[in-house]
Amino acid sequence: MIFGGGSLFLGLTALAGDSVLVQGDISGVVHEGDKKVESELNKFEADYSGQSATAMDASEKKQPVTPKVREILKEAGLLYYQRRFPAALTTLKKAEKIDPGSSEVLNAKAAILSESGDLAEARKIYSQLAVAQPKAFVPRYDLAELLLMAKKYDEARQAFQELLKAFPNCDLARFKILLIALIQKDSDGADAMLATLKQRGPSAIGDYALAANAISYGDIGAGRQWIESAEADFGGGNHRVLYDSLADIGFVPQGEYPPKN
Repeated sequence: MIFGGGSLFLGLTALAGDSVLVQGDISGVVHEGDKKVESELNKFEADYSGQSATAMDASEKKQPVTPKVREILKEAGLLYYQRRFPAALTTLKKAEKIDPGSSEVLNAKAAILSESGDLAEARKIYSQLAVAQPKAFVPRYDLAELLLMAKKYDEARQAFQELLKAFPNCDLARFKILLIALIQKDSDGADAMLATLKQRGPSAIGDYALAANAISYGDIGAGRQWIESAEADFGGGNHRVLYDSLADIGFVPQGEYPPKN
């Protein structure tokens, strides 16, 4: 999720209850009954890569975090939300000692580093994950997001285009390319991506793309209507990644998700 101006989508935060969000609405969710801990890194990849979970390389499947690590991530996430980044990193060290190779923990650390401005160290972690999981979606997405965060728009656009080549059904990559086109005032590029998303059928991403396009032309009211449509028609409260993408480039207010009616 994006948190604050110029920050990564796949950030780190925490919610009340049994979820801790790590990397773009990615969480360790404890299910009642068997208390199974499920990695939401896997869920994020399945939801946004455009690739079914069964099609993913089993050898690269991220292992779920333990309940103890989940609690530490939640604590670190709360500190992250308070923008107490040094404290969040200190807390996260406890999780690193328990499971230093955990994708969840490494992603959380990179998210905190990126939000605190240490893009170089964040990039090292994401690159490490990309090497370890060359077919995985999330590390490559994160590296592209870092470029966007650094306002290296040409490089970010290329990175998302390469991501789209690897994951041709990834509408999230199309959405990010659209946003970059709007930032660069490339109306032809934006129109082409909007047309492609429209052809792919109704979706929350399609509505958010139309919202972004309207807002880029100064039609805030129409943009708001498209956001409301996305939330009403495709599961309200489930699209923070998309909303925060708009917030990150100043199209909508930060920290207002779910959006107020």
